[in-house]
Amino acid sequence: MLPTPETQLAYLGFQRLAPSAWLRPYIRSYWHFQRPTPLLAYHEEYMHPTGGFGLVFNLGDAVRLDEHLVTAPVFLDGANTVSRKLGFIGKVDLIGIRFYEGGAYPFLGLPLRELRNEIALLDALQPAHLLEVQARLGEATSLPARIELLEGWLLGRLSLGQERHALIPASLEMLRQTNGRGSIPDLAQQLAISQRQLERLYQTQVGMSPKQYTQLLRVEAARLGLKQLQGQTTTTLAAELGYYDQAHFIHEFGAIIGLTPRLTSNAIANQYVDFVRAIMNCTAVFFIPYVRFMAINLVPQLASLIFWPYNYPINSPLSKFINPFSHENLSAQHWLPAEPQRNRNNGTATAGRWASGGGRRGRGR
Repeated sequence: MLPTPETQLAYLGFQRLAPSAWLRPYIRSYWHFQRPTPLLAYHEEYMHPTGGFGLVFNLGDAVRLDEHLVTAPVFLDGANTVSRKLGFIGKVDLIGIRFYEGGAYPFLGLPLRELRNEIALLDALQPAHLLEVQARLGEATSLPARIELLEGWLLGRLSLGQERHALIPASLEMLRQTNGRGSIPDLAQQLAISQRQLERLYQTQVGMSPKQYTQLLRVEAARLGLKQLQGQTTTTLAAELGYYDQAHFIHEFGAIIGLTPRLTSNAIANQYVDFVRAIMNCTAVFFIPYVRFMAINLVPQLASLIFWPYNYPINSPLSKFINPFSHENLSAQHWLPAEPQRNRNNGTATAGRWASGGGRRGRGR
């Protein structure tokens, strides 16, 4: 089992939350990174493109995006057509919005092609107002309070933004069902729209062309397929995803992910090994002391049970429960006379109740 984002990003305090019902048609999720202590060593995480826009509010130290320092407290995660690396060090405290494909257009209210692969806020997005929202997020004392603030701002933007064309959600779903293997001319014909009109609509409201979106879908399906590759070659995987040949598959995969399918598969395998190693280390930390405790404290007790009642320690606090027939327990319950004791006068043994002082003094033998 491969690690999930929640386990892989646990060191960043990663959480993913669903939007409210009003915003669910547009927003895939909210995500949150927050560590209780600063991150002392620099770490990077990959962000793979899915076609949806994002908006990030940074309440901690500056982060790096593809090795470039991002000092802006609010920045865009445009509908990227390539994978990107986000780097962290120091105080980690970020909250972000991940829109569905085409879902950001009603909130941003401008052609998304102008924002593709961009991180800087344009004047049309009212940066001053976003900075005010960022300041209020920093003052919020809990994650639910932050989400409430975000949703209030988003609902206000939705009421003032542009209306999304009805063909966008329908066409996106049709392309997703085929993992990007569908024909664009056939799609336009099914939607009763010209291919040129469909192209313009996608550039404005999705931020990329239909062809670029199908490429993202196929590469994402290939990346997920590499995670579950069991006795299957990349050639077979490429054929299943509709690529003409292996070279075409490698070129398209590398252009978007930044690695070849083989290197990606090796990276996934190493990630799995690291995940298993982490589990084994955690197991060793907690399990070995437990085994040591058992060996020191309980194994002698269990061993004595094998030979009871001959050698079970009489003074053990567990003796009356584990070995009720020990001499001490029997004498306490008056089932047998007490153990013989030595006579103080002549050192000979006296037995039973005579040793306790009741009745005649025992005679030596």
